[in-house]
Amino acid sequence: MDDETRAAAALTALQTLNTEQMEYKADPVSATLSIDNRDVAMLFSVDNLDSVGDITEVSAFKRSIDRRSGKIPHLFMHDLNAPAIANVLALEAIKKHELPQDIREAYPDATGGMVSHSRYLTTGHAGSIFEGIKAGIGYQASFGYKVIDAERKTFKDGRKARVIKELVLFEISTVLPGHAANDTTRTLGLKTLMDYLTEYKAGWRHGQHADLSTLNEIIALAVSLGGIYTPLVEPDSPFSALTSEVDALLSEVATILEVSQ
Repeated sequence: MDDETRAAAALTALQTLNTEQMEYKADPVSATLSIDNRDVAMLFSVDNLDSVGDITEVSAFKRSIDRRSGKIPHLFMHDLNAPAIANVLALEAIKKHELPQDIREAYPDATGGMVSHSRYLTTGHAGSIFEGIKAGIGYQASFGYKVIDAERKTFKDGRKARVIKELVLFEISTVLPGHAANDTTRTLGLKTLMDYLTEYKAGWRHGQHADLSTLNEIIALAVSLGGIYTPLVEPDSPFSALTSEVDALLSEVATILEVSQ
């Protein structure tokens, strides 16, 4: 099969899977490591403590890659409804000394990372993205996954982390410059919101209204994904009838997020 056919087949394989609990992860780094003709090596994961409190071990990818070789598509902005933009030739684990110097300096605790070697297609949107990469536009990389095994860790300085020991890798995505570094963008925002919606809901019911601004930020993000903006205001009583309104809002936001994935 040619590259375009292989890329399409990988996307079709992903679309047949149940990806309801897919999370998205991205490191705030410039992803492109090398370009050889249309083959691009992209760093899509580094095993540092990231901005949402996760450490994704390099070994977490191994079993999934072994089992799903050839069925992992390379997308743009995690869009499962658009054609794949590249054919994944190989996925490679790299050691600390193989990380770019600026990455080692930014993440001194990192011990390695994951690299995709992908051949960008010549058709459709893939062509313009590849030309942008060649021109030096700082596209970043992200990936969609589901956690299989994780454990909690507390550092000596009090920081806490979820250490991802094993995952299912669904897809790799090239994402817009700056998109991966912002916790409120779709790349990281979906995961964060889906994790914490229940906590905000419980906090509101118990009269803890310090989360009001965060709830309004959730609404604003939902708007960017197709919702309608109705800001919340502080109720007169911690146990007023507004509880049902908040419940309805959180339910709607959760629905928007599920659809947008």
